[in-house]
Amino acid sequence: MNTRTTCGWAPKTAATIAFALVATLALAGCGGGSGGGGTTGTTGIAGLASAGGGALDEYVMITLTPLGGTMPFAAQTDGTYAVEVPAGTYTLGATRPGYEDYTSGTLTVVDGEVLVHNIPMVALLAGQYIGTDACGACHEAIMDLHMQSGHPWKISKVEGVAPFRPFTDVSPALALLGDDDADIMGGLADPGVGTDNPEGTPTSWSDITYMIGGYHWKARFIGASGEIVTGTSVQYNLVIPDGNLTAATISAYHNNENDKSFNCGNCHTTGWQRADAMVNGGARQDGLAGMDGTFTEGGVRCEACHGAGSTHAQTELASDITRIAQFRQLADFTDGSLGKGKPIHCGECHTRDGERDYPTFISAAEAAGWVGDANWPAGGGRIAASGGLVRHHEQYDEVLGLDPNETSPGVYGTPLATRSAPYAGAHGNCRTCHDNSHASTVNRDNPQYAGPAGVDDSNAACLQCHASAIYDPANAFRGSMSNLECVDCHMPKTAKSATSVTLPNGVLRGDVTSHIFSIDISGAPAATTDGKFRYPYLTIDQACRQCHYSGGPGFFDVPTAPMNWNGFHTNQNPTLTK
Repeated sequence: MNTRTTCGWAPKTAATIAFALVATLALAGCGGGSGGGGTTGTTGIAGLASAGGGALDEYVMITLTPLGGTMPFAAQTDGTYAVEVPAGTYTLGATRPGYEDYTSGTLTVVDGEVLVHNIPMVALLAGQYIGTDACGACHEAIMDLHMQSGHPWKISKVEGVAPFRPFTDVSPALALLGDDDADIMGGLADPGVGTDNPEGTPTSWSDITYMIGGYHWKARFIGASGEIVTGTSVQYNLVIPDGNLTAATISAYHNNENDKSFNCGNCHTTGWQRADAMVNGGARQDGLAGMDGTFTEGGVRCEACHGAGSTHAQTELASDITRIAQFRQLADFTDGSLGKGKPIHCGECHTRDGERDYPTFISAAEAAGWVGDANWPAGGGRIAASGGLVRHHEQYDEVLGLDPNETSPGVYGTPLATRSAPYAGAHGNCRTCHDNSHASTVNRDNPQYAGPAGVDDSNAACLQCHASAIYDPANAFRGSMSNLECVDCHMPKTAKSATSVTLPNGVLRGDVTSHIFSIDISGAPAATTDGKFRYPYLTIDQACRQCHYSGGPGFFDVPTAPMNWNGFHTNQNPTLTK
């Protein structure tokens, strides 16, 4: 309701709290002259923002149009607001996390009067997403830190120019996109001139709708109809610290496939829901045919891990948001939501064999016989491998350590797994080491990065749990190795995200550090016979020979044969460590 107010007259229909603010705003213009006639009152707009009959607070942000150059302003802690404006017509907009955006009709402000306009806000329903910016209204420092990490940039919309990333420049990628237009012998025929996606080679950023990644390791691109750009020169590989490249390169991705849809929303977006005729009418992001679902935000933002935040934003109660997510189980997907709105555990994305995907939402690990129970919920799977390296984003699988040769799989975490209970309890909790999960690990040494490290992988941190003096590299049996870090041997680069390199001794090195940790230098094989799964231990090649080769940092070659020499930590022959 709009009410005009001049000195000496109060709107009977306005809330008392709004009237008090009006009086305050008008006070300067209502003092009266010596002749008793009074002066012209202050001109402005004032009122109360409320919802469901209750006043709101300072998180209500208000804008007036037109107000050339005037920034949005906040309501007071009691939900009231007042602003001086020239006489004229305005439209008022208001936002508040957890509530629908509000826009008024035309407001006419008369010279010398204060227009009372109360703002009725409507609460969002439970389970609705509010977005990163809304979360940042209260959690600004955490949001700013998180936006410097890689998670928020897993996919983002391209708006006609090279998309922004905090520490990388992807603009050179556009000119490098292309294809050799050749058939694959014994395989797929090339679909046509240019890259293999339906529209062919993008020639401007306007031809690209989304970019996948681009923060670290690599970037891929999505064309005008939603299919991923495929071909021989389509993946832009970035130079990373301690990586395999000295200059950015371009490489192949799904060469000669012209219909590679984007079905990666489980782990690259927030609020992902697969297109389903019954649940959502088959909706696809932006109506693009190649998008296999919809999402509320690109990238892994606040509500991906903490769940939809509408209720928490309204109540501001910690009990109305999930701080530490648990694994979603089958019922969380088959209840009509397809999993949308629920918080996602780290291990749901840092897995391959354990990923639940549409339409059955039964993971490959579960299909192979692994099950969960009340003490150890189903999640994660065997360590998938390809080309001699672990495939990327499998850190939880590496920690879990399922035996891929187990013929009678059972409950996760039972003796059928290869990890002891203390091992699983410590390493299975990501936050044991990643104690600042909102921060960046890979850019922690970047001078442009402003924040703490996302992980403490120093020797001191390792020794907090592995407290015996024999585990301290400073006390290594071989003194020449006393300057090593624990992670040098226990976290070599055994997984591939973008690039790999074959070292002079024939050992493959990837570009992602291992989370297997355990070492077996008895000569046991690294992978199953078919190469599809890795065993849950590091071999001589990974733990020793990534450094020990002629011309390498280890100064001398280490043989591939089983080690028959005294161990690193003690003078005893090493055995498999769990």
